[in-house]
Amino acid sequence: MRGLQRNAWKGLLVLTLLIGLVGLWALIVGIAEDQSVPLGLTGRSLADLAAESPDGYRFADFGVRAGGMGLVLIGSVLASVVMFAFRPGQKWAWWVVWAMPIWAASTVGLILIIGIAPGQAPPWPMISGIVVGLLSTGLLLVTAPRFLGRRGDD
Repeated sequence: MRGLQRNAWKGLLVLTLLIGLVGLWALIVGIAEDQSVPLGLTGRSLADLAAESPDGYRFADFGVRAGGMGLVLIGSVLASVVMFAFRPGQKWAWWVVWAMPIWAASTVGLILIIGIAPGQAPPWPMISGIVVGLLSTGLLLVTAPRFLGRRGDD
């Protein structure tokens, strides 16, 4: 258990870097980066949406790219916190890194609030949000004794 506590930062770092890479991909590719989102939320393909409203499609593409910039930023900031504050054991960093599972749960919650189009599979961010949320929560809970002053079991 102690080895997992000592090395959990590596798992958190990988997750933050993946968030940044997903954001970079969205920034570069735009709305076409994940076709499961428009299909899952509207029931229509990207081609259908573009044909229906070129201006709406362009606006949605802008939103995806802006969201990608946000993911690059949050991934970079969290990676820096993990590397330079969490890893050395600064208590405040443990609390800050809780932004990751909160963000992941919020992504899933937003999709549930908006709703999935009838007959469509859940968009990929709903699945990846659950995975990132559970993994990051587990890693943070494993490290809790280190940051909250209790000794963990061996």
